[in-house]
Amino acid sequence: MFQYHNGRLYPDVTPRRRAFKIPDGYWIDTFPEGNSTNCIALMTKDQNVNVEISVEMSRWKSTEKEAMDEFEGTPPIEISGPNPICVGGFKGHSIYCYSNPSQYVVILDISECNFRGAFNLEDRFNRMEIVVTASCGSEDESIVALKDAINDTRFEELLESISVKE
Repeated sequence: MFQYHNGRLYPDVTPRRRAFKIPDGYWIDTFPEGNSTNCIALMTKDQNVNVEISVEMSRWKSTEKEAMDEFEGTPPIEISGPNPICVGGFKGHSIYCYSNPSQYVVILDISECNFRGAFNLEDRFNRMEIVVTASCGSEDESIVALKDAINDTRFEELLESISVKE
């Protein structure tokens, strides 16, 4: 669940300081498959690429390990990364999977924000995950669609809007 306030979306964690903006042109997927409570799914204008943004609890101590775990068992020739990344002042890792569907995953360490569950204060949300998935036609078409979506100014705007408000 997210709260919309002053043009930004805030996940249902406390304190409510982490936010991002949905750039113009994205669809909001109102019936996403298997997403968690603090996840929102967007679709590109042509509806060929899905962008999921979520706030989660980590599975591993490092974002690099979590990124690699996303594609465990995938042949290495289909994986590129993990690579260090910094978004909104938060460090993490990104990784590509070139198959069908093609995916780009960004995992950011947000542990310094001390986010807790709104209803279960024992929950500690210390990761932000952005998953971009393209599955349209052939593997080559999916790869092209993924790269186009990631290089689109709207996706860059989405990443640049990620911040923590005091």
